[in-house]
Amino acid sequence: MYQERRSVFETNSSSTHSICITKDTRADHSYPKKLVFRLGEFGWEHEELFTPEEKAAYLYTSILSLQTKEEAERSKNKIFAVLGEVGIDCEFEQAEYWGDGWLSNGYVDHAGDGDHYDFVNKTLNNRNRLLRYLFSEQSFVLTGNDNDDYGVGIDVDYPHEEYYKGN
Repeated sequence: MYQERRSVFETNSSSTHSICITKDTRADHSYPKKLVFRLGEFGWEHEELFTPEEKAAYLYTSILSLQTKEEAERSKNKIFAVLGEVGIDCEFEQAEYWGDGWLSNGYVDHAGDGDHYDFVNKTLNNRNRLLRYLFSEQSFVLTGNDNDDYGVGIDVDYPHEEYYKGN
């Protein structure tokens, strides 16, 4: 079957997220007494996430978007243990799910695309990477899309790990 469409605006617009984690292990991080892991909405809007709270929300929402409830609970326990070792109390916002298991009070657009799984797994499974991601001023997340002029390319002059999520 052949279909012709006329006068229809079409786009292949995609959300794009870039994550930069510094490799500098010598950085002296100042740790808060408490870090609240909230859920967020990370789509194709242009955002720059630099604070521990913003980066925690991105990681936590990613975890809940990618993992089963049981896996997410184990991931939260890992975070709780690592941050507890450095004297940080953690609090996690309650996740709400639709009947079919989809997270309903937060999202990462097209979760799992690109390096997204690698970012979550490598960050959760390496104590130092988790601390560098959350608390280094040199680690950050850029969100956006391929329709705007902002771009989400990482342009830094220090050793870092880079993860890119695009769809």
